[in-house]
Amino acid sequence: MRVLYVGDLQVGSTALHRMKALADLGLAVSPFDTYPYHVAGSRIARSLRHRLAIGANVSRLNRRLLTAAAHRELDWVWIDKGVWVYPGTIRTLATREHFAGDSMILDNRSRHFIRSIPLYDLLITTKRSEQDLYRNLGGAHVEVMLHGYDANLFRPLEAWSGHLAPFRSDVCFVGRCEPHYRRRIAAAAETGASVAVWGDWKRGTVWTPSLRRLVRGPGVWEEDYVRALNSTKIGLGLLKKGKGPDSSTTRSFEIPACGTFLLAERSSEHLQLFEEGKEAEFFDSDGEMREKIDWYLDHEAEREQIAAAGRARCIRSGYSYLERMRSAVAMMRGS
Repeated sequence: MRVLYVGDLQVGSTALHRMKALADLGLAVSPFDTYPYHVAGSRIARSLRHRLAIGANVSRLNRRLLTAAAHRELDWVWIDKGVWVYPGTIRTLATREHFAGDSMILDNRSRHFIRSIPLYDLLITTKRSEQDLYRNLGGAHVEVMLHGYDANLFRPLEAWSGHLAPFRSDVCFVGRCEPHYRRRIAAAAETGASVAVWGDWKRGTVWTPSLRRLVRGPGVWEEDYVRALNSTKIGLGLLKKGKGPDSSTTRSFEIPACGTFLLAERSSEHLQLFEEGKEAEFFDSDGEMREKIDWYLDHEAEREQIAAAGRARCIRSGYSYLERMRSAVAMMRGS
């Protein structure tokens, strides 16, 4: 199958991991990177694109996508989070699939995407809560496929490696700042454990200055991200609240895939993915989170046993992007 993969393909993006998985499955994949169109121009122009999906770069993306598709013989066009792709562009493309790793209806809503929903041959969402909403908006074939992990990247590293030393911590969280995350991280720090945070937290620490000492730096990507997960005793799996809330995230898979102990917020999805107390641990409140941080930092053998079982579950249950994309190809062929 000849596939044009349209998405944010900057280093560290999960879209890049999914595209590589398709290539690993033997598909002839051609990339179309939308990232340059997101970052080009002035701050005002970027704000308008983000908020209203308008501007010269939105039009330019669609023109160049049409050109890229016209110059290739394609069986399939995969569009990853196509908030800026016009319905008119979708109509001209070969068999088309849309993947959304985030909420696209309750949050991140784009009029271009909403109008394009009936035009896609297959729509895949990670949000079970939005599956019926897609159908109500005209989606003929809507499937749920959860996030995964790149098995070539997210793996255990040798504990003695000198590359891990700068990342050492008791508890680690990697992700952007959100009010809910800020409160959880502050509560985790109350245990006295060494807590490390990586991500865009500059604004968040304005409201909670005590967190500044915990932020080790901006986002970590690829091998540095893997080193950060391998260098911690407990990886936190926090879930976005509000519009389009999470039930699981990429962290839900990337942390245990590294052989690291996952301590995540309890959700029905998390409970289906990992057996509580055997393959991961979960919590509902700050108090329960603090109790489990204290207990598992003091009980290394139990922590490492659960961490190993969590990684085994990722492999056994096919949580890697290679297996996820194998399923996606089957869905596409059946659409």
